[in-house]
Amino acid sequence: MTDEGTETRERWRHEDELINQRLTWLFSSQALICAGYAWLKFRVADITLESVGREAVRKELTDTVKEYIAQLQQLMDFLSYIGIFVSVFVGVGLMAACIAQNRLKRDYPDIKLGVSRETTNMGRLTALSLPAACLLAWAYMFTPQSDGKICLIFVSVAVIVAVLASLELAPKSQQKTKTR
Repeated sequence: MTDEGTETRERWRHEDELINQRLTWLFSSQALICAGYAWLKFRVADITLESVGREAVRKELTDTVKEYIAQLQQLMDFLSYIGIFVSVFVGVGLMAACIAQNRLKRDYPDIKLGVSRETTNMGRLTALSLPAACLLAWAYMFTPQSDGKICLIFVSVAVIVAVLASLELAPKSQQKTKTR
């Protein structure tokens, strides 16, 4: 194997490792954010239920409970924004790794990297669909009470464009070959 082939395979492997690391970051961060969100949602429901039983009690207590619930709602919104930003940034990082691999294949067409276009695309769809699913879930958190269908449609279209940009779509015969 030539030095160029070895270097290209190492670069390809490096991009695969970056994809793995970024997915690990995504899962870890989403687990923490979702756990916090779920706890806050439970706490709001718990306080609301508890305050209903105390409705006949002083008005100040009810105002305090309402203020506390409003603060919890703000924190829930903040966690949703963090979830969206993490999903977007990890998705962009995954796209970068996929595009870098596409460029390696384009720039070194004579070097066989041991994978087919179809299996590479299937793997990429899996990797790219995970941050997309997280992004859609967090976008939905803002939309159930309002008419948020437009937001979900916009996010879905953006995700589809991003995924398509990261896949190898050109048939092998049409891929650009490197001239020496």
